[in-house]
Amino acid sequence: MKNRDVFQVNEKYHQWLTQMGLMSFEQLMFNDIGCKIDNRVRRIEGCGKVVYLKRQFNTSIYKSIEKYLQGQYPHSKGFNEYTHIRFLQQAQMPVMDPIATGERRKLGFPRCGFILVEEVKGVLLDKCLNELSIEAQKTALLQAFGRLLARLHQNGFYASLRFKDIIVTDVNESSLVMIDRETRRIYPRYYQKIKAKISLNKSLHRIKRTFRAFDDHYMNIILEAYKSVSLPGRDEAVNR
Repeated sequence: MKNRDVFQVNEKYHQWLTQMGLMSFEQLMFNDIGCKIDNRVRRIEGCGKVVYLKRQFNTSIYKSIEKYLQGQYPHSKGFNEYTHIRFLQQAQMPVMDPIATGERRKLGFPRCGFILVEEVKGVLLDKCLNELSIEAQKTALLQAFGRLLARLHQNGFYASLRFKDIIVTDVNESSLVMIDRETRRIYPRYYQKIKAKISLNKSLHRIKRTFRAFDDHYMNIILEAYKSVSLPGRDEAVNR
């Protein structure tokens, strides 16, 4: 059976993609373009923009079958991430801007795919916290992170969030933007206290595992900021 290629473009980037000659699935999925960052990611610069292309050359048929058994339509990781980001944007969440996505399907299964996103200029939150010497700025960033977590839960997004998933775009304003939003649950769900609690605990656990300086002081600042956001059942969610 013939392959079926799916290609979606964020209309605000249509002109840029045309100028760069990247207006097809084949070009973005298989061409040797940009600078190789690792086996999956390439950095592309041109026409006034820096973008990142994340490719997945093989998808698991078993995971696709699992999705079908759950009554869901399977997609490649990049396609799912693109869709998830669009839902985050609809909820007015600060997240990287997606440019395009695509996947190749055969016999109803995704076989490969990609996502193309614009670079977020700034510094990773974990690096920023390590380098800052002014405690008030550190506290403000941690508070902003706690409020962001609460807003995600408030809007039905429960994927865990780590410091390394955040770019600080303005230290003085404590402006944060999310990157790398791969998740199995791409659609927003109804708010549930138990899901908020699980997501909060998972996020804090993963931060503690990947950020050595994380301690009770940091955690308390995040939790107090989390509780400051109007959230149904918030006290139960932060009852650790």
